[in-house]
Amino acid sequence: GEVVEEVAAGAAMLSGVTVTGGEPTLQPRFLQALVAQLKTDARTKGLTVAVDSNGVVPEDTWGKLLPLIDGAFISIKAGSQDAYTRITGSPTALAQAESSLRTLHAANKLLEVRIVLIAGLNDSPQEIHAMAHLCARACPSVPVTLVPFSPVGVRAQYAHLTAPDQDTLLRGRAAFQEAQAASGCA
Repeated sequence: GEVVEEVAAGAAMLSGVTVTGGEPTLQPRFLQALVAQLKTDARTKGLTVAVDSNGVVPEDTWGKLLPLIDGAFISIKAGSQDAYTRITGSPTALAQAESSLRTLHAANKLLEVRIVLIAGLNDSPQEIHAMAHLCARACPSVPVTLVPFSPVGVRAQYAHLTAPDQDTLLRGRAAFQEAQAASGCA
């Protein structure tokens, strides 16, 4: 439909499309139909198609999407159950995100793990260590990008959140490199 027409209009200048949101997998039928249309329309079928998700996705949704997509980017929120539940409000989000990492990695469709570090929420040395080991365990050798939180464009209730300092970011990147090396994937 309309989205495919927009993509087709610029297809000559694109190499791919990443479907993001909000959380695009919350509308699985729409997402599947969109990706299927992009992959079959003569004007867009040469483009790579990826999904950017928080990973809190039912297994059956990935089962339907994996044959259609070229890859996925997953953003994890924390490495410990307590922090994940505190950030997401869901006691099952960590398990679902780890399952998504494993599923996508096993299918060779996990392009990158992204982690937004937020001062006071998920930037402690313990939490960074837990996230590094989660990634090394679930998806060794997949690139991980640590991104400092930015308040630009966030809802008013989150405007008080801040980015971690530069030293925390550097220590976080080092922790991820160490975890990958320990898993044999450096």
